[in-house]
Amino acid sequence: GIKSRAAMLQIISEADDLLLHIMETVYAFRAKSVDLYGLGSESLSDGILTSGYEGLPEFWTSRYNIMMAAKDLVVLAREAADKYYEAEGDGAPNTELVNKIAVENTALVSVSCTIYIERYRWSMAQKDEQTRVYGQNLKEVFERVRYDLIRELARIGQAYSGMELAEKYGDMRTLVDLVTAESAYLVEHLDDEGTDDDQKASIQSAIQDLDARIAGYFKRYGQKWSNAYYASHIRSGRSSLILDEAVQRKDHVTAFLHSNPLLYKIGWMNEVLTSERFGEAGRMLVNVATSTETNLWSRKVELSLAKLALLSVKEGTEDMQKADLKEGFQASSEELELVGIQEQLYNHVKPTLFGALDQAAELRLVTERFGKSVTQDQPNLNRLLDLGFESLLQHKVMTADQLIDILTLMDPESSEAPEGDIRGREFVLVMQALRVSEVANFDATLKLIWKRCYVRDNWEELNNTLLQAKGTDREEMIQATALFATLREGMANYLWESPSKIRLYPPTQVLGAGCSAEDLKRFPSEPLRGPIIEDNDLDDNVLEDFLSKARLGHWYEICLAEAKKSIQQEAERAAESGGKQRVLEENFVKGAALQTNGHASEMGVMNGVSHVDKDGGGDAGVEQSENEVMGENQHTDME
Repeated sequence: GIKSRAAMLQIISEADDLLLHIMETVYAFRAKSVDLYGLGSESLSDGILTSGYEGLPEFWTSRYNIMMAAKDLVVLAREAADKYYEAEGDGAPNTELVNKIAVENTALVSVSCTIYIERYRWSMAQKDEQTRVYGQNLKEVFERVRYDLIRELARIGQAYSGMELAEKYGDMRTLVDLVTAESAYLVEHLDDEGTDDDQKASIQSAIQDLDARIAGYFKRYGQKWSNAYYASHIRSGRSSLILDEAVQRKDHVTAFLHSNPLLYKIGWMNEVLTSERFGEAGRMLVNVATSTETNLWSRKVELSLAKLALLSVKEGTEDMQKADLKEGFQASSEELELVGIQEQLYNHVKPTLFGALDQAAELRLVTERFGKSVTQDQPNLNRLLDLGFESLLQHKVMTADQLIDILTLMDPESSEAPEGDIRGREFVLVMQALRVSEVANFDATLKLIWKRCYVRDNWEELNNTLLQAKGTDREEMIQATALFATLREGMANYLWESPSKIRLYPPTQVLGAGCSAEDLKRFPSEPLRGPIIEDNDLDDNVLEDFLSKARLGHWYEICLAEAKKSIQQEAERAAESGGKQRVLEENFVKGAALQTNGHASEMGVMNGVSHVDKDGGGDAGVEQSENEVMGENQHTDME
């Protein structure tokens, strides 16, 4: 009842008085009598030693039971004050007693913190390892306990007293949270419809005082305060407020946004808005895109913005060297190339997803169409393929190794959307990805790519069929292989010309690729590497059979020659077509000039075109050239 409630509050008040009187008396006595204990050279703070605990016995003022009892009393008194704070009605307890308990709670918190500090300092100074570890753990526990003890003072109207304690202990996180909570409380009551004009004036004055207090913290604590202050904005989803203050507190905001690469997503905007340092903005965007971004679309946007920012740098306007700008631009370009390859791969499989109800169904449809070849005999490579497809379908940023897994292991099926079809270009795309990436073992990875290219087609069947085929049929069969397509596309894209690190590896030079721990550094442990090496060994067995039984070395040379010839023929056709176009343009100009003079007719111009067909090559010349090439091919086949 009412009497028991009043009695409980009275007991709590007396307990507060007892603990505070005892501890404050002890701490004051120590400060006056420190010389009597031979500790004159040691410094005291709040009645406890700041150092020099070595060799001293355990202090009774910070034994475990004292430490826990003091903390429990803080919580008990606070809960009572919170329950009856501003209570009204007949059953309400004595207001003065409740206010006394609330006000004294700040002093109780201070005493509790002092007890914790003395205990962990003494423990950490002992010779016993177990006691020192206990002291270190207690110190970490205290950091959390202190936050709760001080932060909860706001519940009983002691927010400003809590701020003073947080200042005393240099606890910026607690100080920020108290300030932020008090600010939100004042703003909420200012906007309350029930607040009258006098109350609003008082609240506005309190808000101004709090703003002045915050400004003082920036001057007093500098970056230590601003880092905690702006980190609170991030945690509470108020990142935009950081940019709102960027002009007013430019140095603090800039330093905070440079303190952690995870903040660069906001930092680059600050660089543009406050300093127009586009080079630094570009550098930060490249870092975000390559280090922390996991979504493919976001990475593409960030890299594109990075390139734009770096292109906007005017010479002499920033401290960045030309080499740094060039490096940043190249990095963003290379990463965008990887993004483009992943997008091409996704567009290739995308039509297969039609009708899928969820991500699990999408993965099943894609693996059924593009992941059949490695399912039975190479389950570990099949798992790599499934994981790659899963990341691809979820639009996650994929590494070059993951792209290599998919593009070299997936079935060479055509896409249902011709405009997005990459069939025949899988291995070239892989090598382009490798060229702009940093992988654990570049040369071994490149050899593994070539090995998988060589075993993509069934050369035993092809060898038997090609021996029987002649002329055009034989040429078409060769051109249908993954090896020919890779060689031709690589040449067309200058993939293995200097300064590219990509090079041609004949089939005899890739045996054993991916079959050692050294080759598979990307997998950190043997349980991961071992099964994958076993599956790669199976490809080695296949390749050895192709070399010994199907003359793969010979067909490699034939595919290489055919690829070169195809590129040369295309170049000749392009040159011929370009020459005809130039002559047509010249004759058109001449004809127009003659018409102007009254000496030309439409037939004259057409005769000019006919002359080009006759003397400049024309269609007849192309057919003759093609026949000559086919004759050379047949002669080669006969040999």
